[in-house]
Amino acid sequence: SNAMFHTTKGHPLMTCAVASFQRNYQPNVWAANGPDLLNDCLLKLCQLKSVTPSEMTSENINREKCGGIQLLDNRSFYPFSWLHRVHLFDPRRTKREWKTTFDQSYAVHFYQGSARLT
Repeated sequence: SNAMFHTTKGHPLMTCAVASFQRNYQPNVWAANGPDLLNDCLLKLCQLKSVTPSEMTSENINREKCGGIQLLDNRSFYPFSWLHRVHLFDPRRTKREWKTTFDQSYAVHFYQGSARLT
């Protein structure tokens, strides 16, 4: 996921994203203006032609290769995949289980509509 970035003003990733957004804006294709756009800019910055999901690792996307961008472990923001998002609302979990679940997270993404699944 490319949901979280922390960059400085004028960082090449953001410069690429803004320029690409201006050139290629597609109002009816959400991913084209968000995840796909950022993914394309990240690949350019890292000088990669493509990356499969299994290759999206901190070894391939790191500060040295990608202009200071470091890929974090998915658990940093997504302790549950979207396929298992219903677990975010499991009332049977103890405080200790929640602490263990979120121990490696900076923040937690609650997927749109997840609460309706419970």
